[in-house]
Amino acid sequence: MDLAKNMQGYESELLLRAEALYAVERYEEAQLVFEALAREGVFMSQAGFRLAGIHLAQGRTRQGRLLLRELSENGEAGRWAILARELLADLRLGALEES
Repeated sequence: MDLAKNMQGYESELLLRAEALYAVERYEEAQLVFEALAREGVFMSQAGFRLAGIHLAQGRTRQGRLLLRELSENGEAGRWAILARELLADLRLGALEES
């Protein structure tokens, strides 16, 4: 039980670190941490959403949209899936306005 509790604490600390790096636009470092969390199967939706945001911020629009689409279509109704759908809609609207 203590080991599981310690792992949860460690994963939560990693998430906080990744979010802090993301907030100050240290995207390469944040990406490494979010990818590690996703590989471990924790905070996967949040990590996926943030990874999509990193791709978009760095001009990798196709990769960002793909991650958002996967997140929004996986059938979950959680906060990150809803945000992914909203961001995809905003991106579509922006593309329409540019043309």
